Amino acid sequence: MSAGPRITLRGLTRARSTLYDFVSSYFMFHGLDPTKTADVFAHLPALTFTEAVIYELDDANECAGRAEGGETRGGSGTAQTLEQLVCRLEEHFGAEHFRHVRSPLQRELSRGSAYWETERRLCRKLAAGTKLTDEDARHALDAVKKKSFDYRVLNLVLLASVRKQRREARDAERRRRGTGCEIKREEEEEEE
Repeated sequence: MSAGPRITLRGLTRARSTLYDFVSSYFMFHGLDPTKTADVFAHLPALTFTEAVIYELDDANECAGRAEGGETRGGSGTAQTLEQLVCRLEEHFGAEHFRHVRSPLQRELSRGSAYWETERRLCRKLAAGTKLTDEDARHALDAVKKKSFDYRVLNLVLLASVRKQRREARDAERRRRGTGCEIKREEEEEEE
């Protein structure tokens, strides 16, 4: 296993309020009860990891935006960390549960990266006292649409987590009853 993204207690702490809002707002769309501890804790590790990584990158982006000429961890550092995030999630869920969300997840993470790049560019212009152009205003409006990318990312991570949990429950039930072949024979006998 290669090194993964860096997570700090600050990133975990910042992730808490987003996760609280996400669980309250999105769990019901996946047939989960946000008031049931078992539902929340079953999916919390991957959601927390994902949001903490996003907050770490957000902090790095803000530092880069404040730095003179700042690209300290923007660009390729962000892209590398996001790719590590995707790899860790795929390792966690397994390819069969992750394959359906990989492309949309990468697309949303790319939108987030574009948001941060726009934010850095506009902040540098404002810090330098440069007047923003109409094109800059269009970029700012486009960035606003991309700003909540982390909720879309978390929704995809939850989807992978729910798929894995349901598949494991189905497999456990099959094992409890017997092998898949025995279940198939039972179903055929019931049809006769």
